[in-house]
Amino acid sequence: MKKWKSYFLAVIAAICMLWIFPEHTSAATNEAVISVEKGTLGQGYIIEPTAVTLQSGDTVKTVTERVLEANSRSALTTMNSTYGYYLQGISDPNRGAISIPAFVQQMITAKNLSVNVEDIKNAQYLNEFDYTPQSGWMYCVNNVYPEVGAASTKVSSGDVIRWQFTLVGQGQDLKEGDPSISASEKLNRDNLYKTMAYIHKTSELMNRSDIRAAYVSCIKVLGNLTSKKSDLTDYGTLNLAAQNIGIISPVDFVVGESNTSAKVSYGTPASDITFPTSLIGQKNTISDTGINTINIWNVTWQCADYNPQKPGFYDFKPIFQLNEAKYILKTNASLPTYKVTVLKENGEEPDPVVPDRVDPKPVTPQEPTVSNVNLSVGRKTVNVAYAKKTLNLNIKAEKGASVSVKSANKKVVSIDKKKRAVICGTGKTEITVTASLKGKKTTVLKIPVSITPIRQSAPALKSSKSRQMTVSWKKDTRATGYQIMYSTDKKFRKNVKTVNIKKYKTTRCTVKKLARNKRYYVRVRSYKKVSGGKLYGSWSSTKNVKIKK
Repeated sequence: MKKWKSYFLAVIAAICMLWIFPEHTSAATNEAVISVEKGTLGQGYIIEPTAVTLQSGDTVKTVTERVLEANSRSALTTMNSTYGYYLQGISDPNRGAISIPAFVQQMITAKNLSVNVEDIKNAQYLNEFDYTPQSGWMYCVNNVYPEVGAASTKVSSGDVIRWQFTLVGQGQDLKEGDPSISASEKLNRDNLYKTMAYIHKTSELMNRSDIRAAYVSCIKVLGNLTSKKSDLTDYGTLNLAAQNIGIISPVDFVVGESNTSAKVSYGTPASDITFPTSLIGQKNTISDTGINTINIWNVTWQCADYNPQKPGFYDFKPIFQLNEAKYILKTNASLPTYKVTVLKENGEEPDPVVPDRVDPKPVTPQEPTVSNVNLSVGRKTVNVAYAKKTLNLNIKAEKGASVSVKSANKKVVSIDKKKRAVICGTGKTEITVTASLKGKKTTVLKIPVSITPIRQSAPALKSSKSRQMTVSWKKDTRATGYQIMYSTDKKFRKNVKTVNIKKYKTTRCTVKKLARNKRYYVRVRSYKKVSGGKLYGSWSSTKNVKIKK
């Protein structure tokens, strides 16, 4: 009773300390933590806080790519002339309806932006410019937003990397957060994420129902941008688990009770055998740099087939409780064996165990294992703007293999005699590469293809009437329509509006109800309507015009 009372008081003390120093967990050696978040859409995480073992020379780019691949996700990337490696989109199909937090919606409204839930560049990916003209992916390391590309940012042990989807102000919604939450109530997510990642990777902890339930509850809270410290009612359970529950792997006999065997007289019941009363184990916790030795008490021993009237050799295994649930035994933990020998009635040693003779079974000839044909492609995806050009797929196949390459839509991409992809039009399709060789399994690789419209030329602008301007642009016969964006801000950060043109033959429109005597900046891009959304070309350069009074 005293033990349980002291443990209960220890738990209360730990919870009190938790709120004085809210989220404290020592970082694991040579690990970083990474998450992919879409809280601005009210949808929590694409990838929950995850521990990553670092490799030599790791950058945010390499760590991100490994974690995305491990979670069956992919990214759309480009090399930006200013920032280098640039992440445009992350695969996120079937995300359903969005629910933008109120404080983010207020920022959007303050900048005169509109939310277009149908403005999705590729329904399989969460992309830049989805939902608002200022949306996109940003990353921070230890809550600092670097002004360089992810390939230029080195990762160190203990770093917390967060990829977040912003809707307004190139990260204003992420950096400023919900203004209604006081500084004392704001969450220190960097420290919290280290605990969450440790719990998530430790299967022995996640297999405990109380810890699993607390983890699910905390993830729901942390995925909400409007959450406060007081919402984390279940975090105390996780913090105690991370700091105080040791994971035990090997177990041995303690010093002073190191006998591993005993001989007993014929007819001795198991209850009369003297067994060791304690064991010694090893535990690893994230708060310790080394391995601590612990004692395991209240040990009982069990052998299912023990028969005191049958002389022989019996193996007993330990059954125990681990220090009031403060330690957890690994599923594959090695346990000691206490060997008991039951002597014959005359006190002689039992006869040695002679293995039963087993007649060898006839060997059935096995079919030889058939391997797949070695096949690789240099381009795993094709995502380029339309141009009359040929792309080398860099196909490499096993010597002697027969290789065929086919396009599902020859109006978008065709295949020439040299097995190269020839761009024929805009749209989406798939290239199938097949390699076959006698005596081996055929290998098939799929290459998804997206050919976006060409970049539009700068539009022509004219303001001949009060509060109006006429915008004209070049016809794109390979597009479905066009999108025009205009703003009084030359960087398109505020007062941004768009006009969608649904027919490619239309190359002129009049925009009305503009501010008098104001200068407007305008750009245009083409789009191709495809299954699941639209493929947009790059924006044209910007032109401006002053509106007549």
